[in-house]
Amino acid sequence: MHILVPSPNKPSTDTGRPKSLCYLQASEAKQRGEITESEYFHHLFAHCTWAGEEHEDDEKCLVNGINWALLDADPLAYLICCWAQRMDPVDDATPFEDVFKAYRNGGVAEVEAALNALSKPDHVREFRRMLAMLALQERRADVLKMCSDAGGFSYDSYFQDEANRLDPNKDPETDKVLEESDFRKIYPRKRWIPWEERGAKKKKEEERDSGEKSDGEDEDNDDWEFDIAAFDEGGEFEINW
Repeated sequence: MHILVPSPNKPSTDTGRPKSLCYLQASEAKQRGEITESEYFHHLFAHCTWAGEEHEDDEKCLVNGINWALLDADPLAYLICCWAQRMDPVDDATPFEDVFKAYRNGGVAEVEAALNALSKPDHVREFRRMLAMLALQERRADVLKMCSDAGGFSYDSYFQDEANRLDPNKDPETDKVLEESDFRKIYPRKRWIPWEERGAKKKKEEERDSGEKSDGEDEDNDDWEFDIAAFDEGGEFEINW
């Protein structure tokens, strides 16, 4: 993974932070208000460039190839992290940052223009996936509709989870976009289960399974492999639009 030094718009005041941040550091710094959203995306997309330094913390966070801490804290940053690992590095990540500047400061037309400025069709597809995740999180129906109408990408399990979390009574416009999209044809609405309840259920299942194992049986279990597949960046099923 490769990192550029911060862009010129970074405040000149010395905050004591390193010049470049790993994914989780950038996410946490943004949540604490220590960096702006623009700086946050700069640190994330710097991983997509040829130049710069590597971050040991990015590797330390991996468990069986999955950055679970990042996935739990920031699904959007996790999407970017997964994409950066499989894409060909670029010289300049500014066009990537511009997409999210357009999202934050403009409307659908501005976002489309920023997407069209990207050099490769597969980049456009991946950024629609990222924008769909962010638009769903922020209940921004117009951008979510733009992305879902264009399609061309799979819906990850954490997108499905966020969609099930949505309350139709509180966010009817976003719910309408989802219900009229191909997403709902493939993934019907399910009751959203709080993480605490999932953890308790998982613990009971593990206790039950451990009680059923014989002394000589291999302790590796298939549940772990299933969990990894469920949270893979490409989702469980690829969609051909």
